[in-house]
Parts: sequence; structure tokens; C-alpha cells
Amino acid sequence: MKRSHAPWVFLALAACGSPPPTASYPEAQSIVQQVAIENPDVVRLTIHAIATGTSRSRVIASTAAQRLGTWSDPEDLDVMKTGTPVMLEEGGNLDYTAPVTGAGGRTIATVGVTVAGAAGATEDATLARAKAVAAEVSAAVVGARKPLW
Repeated sequence: MKRSHAPWVFLALAACGSPPPTASYPEAQSIVQQVAIENPDVVRLTIHAIATGTSRSRVIASTAAQRLGTWSDPEDLDVMKTGTPVMLEEGGNLDYTAPVTGAGGRTIATVGVTVAGAAGATEDATLARAKAVAAEVSAAVVGARKPLW
């Protein structure tokens, strides 16, 4: 027996927008996991990119499993578009998003780093930690010398 759905079901789904496609990017995930292990003050570490064959930026690697495959947030898209890092406060943590720059100076992804605000640490010191972690992830992505997504 062939099942059919009422036309309104398809209209409702179209109105909501399509969900992000799910795919696995093990090399990118491995970079995120390794850098997070080496930096215990990192609360969350995420790579956003427009994967091959897609047209919209999403989370392709993250220490927060629930974020994998979700669409990128507005600040991540702004960094992707402008190449200018963004810093936000998240409770007692600092969220820093930076571009990952490939050949020719083109932004190929963004890396979001949330660092725990250490007691007594200055905002400058916390920002310096976030920038160092972002640079480490960026270097690993670019150093892979092959597309990771």
C-alpha cells in the first residue's frame, strides 16, 4: 500500500526551512577534540564552514555534540563574511570567533572558542587565550593541505 501525505504537510515543512544536512567530518572533529584536550580552559570549540556541495554555513566539528550539523549563528556568519573576529561575553566565559584563512587570504571557515573566565584573570588574558586556541585550530585546518569538509 502506497502512503501519501496531505499537501499541507509539505507546505509546513517548506515554511520551516530545511534542516541542516548531517554529515561527518572526522578530520575536522579530530582537530577540535585534540586542541580542546590540550587546553582545559576551553569550554566549547567549534568549526563552522560551508561544506562541499552545500551553500549554507553550519557546524562541521564541535566539542558540543548537540551543535554538530546545526546552522551557524549570526556572529559566525558575520565573521565568515567580513573576516573580522567577534568577541561576546557568555556568562562568566568569553566567546571568541575568528576567521580561518586559506590560500589567497580567503576566509574558508570560522572557529568559535569559548574560554572559561578564570577567577582573577583579566579580560585581556582571557582574550589572549581564546586567540591562541583559535590560531592553533586555524593552523591545523590550513596545515591539513586537503579539504576537511
